[in-house]
Amino acid sequence: MIRGQEFHSILQNIFEDVQGYLQSEQLQVNCPRCQEREGLSHPDGSYNLEINTSRRVFRCWKCDEPRFSGSLGKLIGIFGSSVDRDMYK
Repeated sequence: MIRGQEFHSILQNIFEDVQGYLQSEQLQVNCPRCQEREGLSHPDGSYNLEINTSRRVFRCWKCDEPRFSGSLGKLIGIFGSSVDRDMYK
């Protein structure tokens, strides 16, 4: 059983392209902060944003200053819709 699997569908709604979806508790997505900072219209395919659904934490390994990391709730609050936030609660 994958711990934190109940959050996978929410993350799929937000990020669409989720590596490890329904296969692992360690997911990888393209970081929207990196995409915005670099002025890209599409994700760069680097999957720098890692999310651990069992520990409910995330971190982008490319965003250093300021470091982009925190709780899963924070990530969903920033990028998710009101429906995503309600599902998380």
